[in-house]
Amino acid sequence: MGNLCCPAAAPSPVIVHIYDVTGTAPLKVVNEVLRPFGTGAFHAAVEVHGREWSYGQTVRGHGIFENQPGECQEHSYREAIHMGYTDFSPFEVQSLISEMAKRWPGREYNVLNKNCCHFSDELCQLLGVGQLPSWVLP
Repeated sequence: MGNLCCPAAAPSPVIVHIYDVTGTAPLKVVNEVLRPFGTGAFHAAVEVHGREWSYGQTVRGHGIFENQPGECQEHSYREAIHMGYTDFSPFEVQSLISEMAKRWPGREYNVLNKNCCHFSDELCQLLGVGQLPSWVLP
């Protein structure tokens, strides 16, 4: 028999926010040229339940951080990708992020092998909405 105390959470949209790395004008131009060829230099973050999660380099602790959706100040906003819906509740998402923090220390950040796009890809898969589009990943 199911849990009668708590109604099931309504599915929540999962949105990946894509930014041009650093937001400088020359890099934005490079991304405009490279994007049709399926590549570029992008920052990615995952929005779920109104919170945007990403990963970056830090000296201590985990590298996972939170912003208001679409408001990462270090980069220039490019576009949103609607990935689908997750059945994870806000509490379950927070628990998932806490568990991921053990595997995503900021000191292990690597621009080619362990960056914000890799983090966002893993989070999307764990949320059950699939992989990021290939053009986002390095």
